[in-house]
Amino acid sequence: YLLPWMLRYQPSLIMSTGRKDEDLEDVTKVVENLDSIMKGLSSTDENERRDAMARSEEFLAEREKQKKAKGAGLESDDCRVKTDRTVVNKTDETAELDAYRKAVEADAAERAARRRAREQNATKLKDEGNAAFKAGNYELAVAKYTEGLEEMPWNTALYTNRAQAYCKVGSNQRAVEDCDKALEIDDRCIKALVHRGNALVALEKFDEAIKSYERAVRVAPLKQEKTITGYIEKAEEARDAALKEKKALDSQTRGEFESTTLLEMLQVLSRRDLPKQHVLEAARTLALSIGSEIQRTLFRAQQGFRIVLANKFFEDGDPDVVQSVLDTIYAVCTGDKQNENALLGIRNVGDIFGDLLVSTCPVVTSSAAALIHILSMNVHSRTRLIAIMSKSRLMHGLVAVIDYCSAGTTNAVETFANFALEKGFRGLMSTPVNDSLVPALDKLINRLLISYGTTLPGDQSSTIVHGCFTVLANVSVENAIRRSMATRKSTWENSHRVLEVYRSSANNLKTLLVLRTVLGLLMNLALEKTDAMESVARPLVATIVHFISSRSDEVIERSCGLLSRLLSSFSDHLMPEFLRGSVVHHLASVSKVNDRRNVTVT
Repeated sequence: YLLPWMLRYQPSLIMSTGRKDEDLEDVTKVVENLDSIMKGLSSTDENERRDAMARSEEFLAEREKQKKAKGAGLESDDCRVKTDRTVVNKTDETAELDAYRKAVEADAAERAARRRAREQNATKLKDEGNAAFKAGNYELAVAKYTEGLEEMPWNTALYTNRAQAYCKVGSNQRAVEDCDKALEIDDRCIKALVHRGNALVALEKFDEAIKSYERAVRVAPLKQEKTITGYIEKAEEARDAALKEKKALDSQTRGEFESTTLLEMLQVLSRRDLPKQHVLEAARTLALSIGSEIQRTLFRAQQGFRIVLANKFFEDGDPDVVQSVLDTIYAVCTGDKQNENALLGIRNVGDIFGDLLVSTCPVVTSSAAALIHILSMNVHSRTRLIAIMSKSRLMHGLVAVIDYCSAGTTNAVETFANFALEKGFRGLMSTPVNDSLVPALDKLINRLLISYGTTLPGDQSSTIVHGCFTVLANVSVENAIRRSMATRKSTWENSHRVLEVYRSSANNLKTLLVLRTVLGLLMNLALEKTDAMESVARPLVATIVHFISSRSDEVIERSCGLLSRLLSSFSDHLMPEFLRGSVVHHLASVSKVNDRRNVTVT
């Protein structure tokens, strides 16, 4: 569109005017400008096309301004005629300019239409790629995203989506390259920075990955920071694991004793033709020899979990071999997140744990419960356990340990306390919690109270009591569980009895932990007005009064909160007891020191 105007109008203007050299230079600049605009409009780069269109509009606007200036008898700097030796055909010039403007407008409209069509097709291809990715057909997803990029090579989403699909098929270097292209278009693209980091982790370029994640944190909204920070932590853990594995393999290469012993035992356990005695000795030696970080790492690097879990006698359920294998796994997983991840990544490990937990052999059940206990201390590991284990077997096995296995009671109670922190556990287990766990804990608390009478339980028993009430308090957050628990008279009575037993040492540190947990549970249960609560409300108020003068601000606040809920439910029955217990006097005393202790009493 520009070329006819440039060839016809500009040369004729030059030839007919006979301008001086500087005039010719000015016209040449105009031609070069038009040529640059033409190239820009033909570019595949969106920014270059946008810039060319803007310069085109500026050119047309300037020419229109010159035309109006001439029509008004004015002269601009750009169109001033230095001599009147030549007369330019103004009619021809105006016609040429109008034709040029219409041509540019038509071209822009045509390009916009083509662009819209390409964008629509690219969006359709992206949606097809997303559907393929969701279905697990990553190769097809890559193909669809690639077709989409042929239509819209400036679309960052297509690059980042293809990068994610590349990661799924193991083409991590290509994923990095796609993310780099997306960042050339938008250097603040969070998805590109995150997927780039994921691909670099897979390539074991951990430092580069962490830098990419850190860039993402700097530009990400506040709500995404926690997620990206989690990626950084995982990359750091992966880097540490890689360094540990290198160190362990170096130890193996040097033939150090701690490495050679472990490898020899694993070799014995991997064979299926050896008698039980040989296997049992190897399993016991392995369990006792695991102690160093190098040994734990080498165990993982040499596929130790798969070897011991696939041992013939372990699969057959031989109690002696099973216990030794579980002791070995316990030793290599204690304090080692990488080993926990490796263990929980083994196929069917959830079923294996479930079978062991409900074993008829108490020793095996206790060992399995101990292993599950250490795994439950790690947030990632316990959420993974909840996902892969049979919920009924988990509940049945741990409750059985609480009921019949005194040696593993503490571990089982603490395991439940850890699991109860997860909404996925509470939500899925509301019925078995009410039907199985809560009665078992009530029975255990009652058993401890009977054995100690009115005397203060020892440290271990106090730990168990605290653990039981921690479980009950955590699960009572769920509405369905709380409504059922609030109707259990035994739960209210046991809670009151524990408060009475611990009242004599209300300012002891361990006692305060128990009191705080019990009061927290009762505050939750007091949200539901039940006959069971009413049956113990009067003596409970008399006991709670004594805790209002506690040295613990939290105990005071929970005591006052519980009193408030009890009085609001049963004011007619409880007000006389409230007044006889000198509660008002205690509250007034606490209020006087409110500023000093920062306690709010409502």
